[in-house]
Amino acid sequence: MKKSQNKQISAKRDTVIIHGVHIGKTQIIDEDRKTNTEQNIPRTRLLTQSEINRYAPKTEMKPSSEQQGDNMMSHVMKRRQPTVVIGLDRKIDNSTSVPQKDWPQGWLVAVEGPMQGRTFPISYGYNHIGRDASNKICLSEDPGVSSVQCVVHYDRDKRIFYIKKFDQCTQETRLSDGTLVDGSTVPLEAGEIIRLSSHTKLRFMPFCGDYFNWDYES
Repeated sequence: MKKSQNKQISAKRDTVIIHGVHIGKTQIIDEDRKTNTEQNIPRTRLLTQSEINRYAPKTEMKPSSEQQGDNMMSHVMKRRQPTVVIGLDRKIDNSTSVPQKDWPQGWLVAVEGPMQGRTFPISYGYNHIGRDASNKICLSEDPGVSSVQCVVHYDRDKRIFYIKKFDQCTQETRLSDGTLVDGSTVPLEAGEIIRLSSHTKLRFMPFCGDYFNWDYES
């Protein structure tokens, strides 16, 4: 019985068929079809490197996903700018950018009047309240307020806020309980309402007190 042979045979004589490309020797088959029962032994010869290059199919090797990731990271690293840390040798300036005279000791908030919703900080020293622009707390939008009407001051030794009428003012200033603010100092309690005119009322809110006090330089 004729044994079946698992090999490729060209339909034309002397046609080269490449079964594989190797780095080294490559075997090609050149044989005739024969009808006898004897097993045919094909003639073989060595293929030169130029012939291998001519017959070998061109294969484009695509990089693996891991290689693609490495290539992308390399591209990113080339474009990335170096990180520069600035100011490590710079001395830290512990001084504040806000002058001490502007540090808040408390606030006055307009709860009624044309400036309703405005907040006015009470800072170091004597805080004059009035319509004139020279006042620390300027209420220029209410013509019923005097140019300089009263003064609020924080005594940091006693940790108490005071209000006092300005000496040249004839306009009345009253507190929420009806107390008239005259030439003498009147203590201010948290939440106190200061009525400056028929329209403007200010609510007092302290920041400094028994629980906190700024340490001002002499």
